[in-house]
Amino acid sequence: MKKLLIPIFILIVVLLGYYVYQDAERKKKNEVNQLIYDAHQSLNVIDSNPNLIIQNAEIEDVTTEPLARFIVQSKK
Repeated sequence: MKKLLIPIFILIVVLLGYYVYQDAERKKKNEVNQLIYDAHQSLNVIDSNPNLIIQNAEIEDVTTEPLARFIVQSKK
């Protein structure tokens, strides 16, 4: 009887350890997935901000060519 209880006890400990390991991995994966989801939502908010689009468009449209012509003309 004792010879049978020791392998059963070892098997139960191994199975419990495996379950705890799988549970920890599942929690880590859920946490990473939540972080990725939050980051994705933040990017969507930033991309959908109309003020940000206007500011970026204004920055891209600015050229220094007219300013350079004005400086050259003022020196003459």
